[in-house]
Amino acid sequence: MITLTLKFLILLLVLYWGGKLAKRALKAWVAKQLGLGKAPKEPEQPELLACAHCGLHVATSIGQIKNGRFYCSSECAQAGPDDK
Repeated sequence: MITLTLKFLILLLVLYWGGKLAKRALKAWVAKQLGLGKAPKEPEQPELLACAHCGLHVATSIGQIKNGRFYCSSECAQAGPDDK
C-alpha cells in the first residue's frame, strides 16, 4: 500500500510538472496572439558590384574577376577596364 505521505509527494510532483507545462503553453499562446513569434526571415540580397568596363551593377555570383577587377560578362572582361 502506498502511504499517505507518498501519495502527497506524488501529487505535488504531478502538480509541479502540470504547472510548468501549463505555463509554457500559456506563454506560447500569448506570443501567438500578440504576434511575438519569430520574425519572418528576410531574403538575402546578393552583393552587387559595378563592372570595371561598362559600370553595370551585377551580382557577384554572375560576374567574373580578371586581373583583380570585376566585370559583368566575358565580353567586358576581354575589353578591359574603361579608363576615362
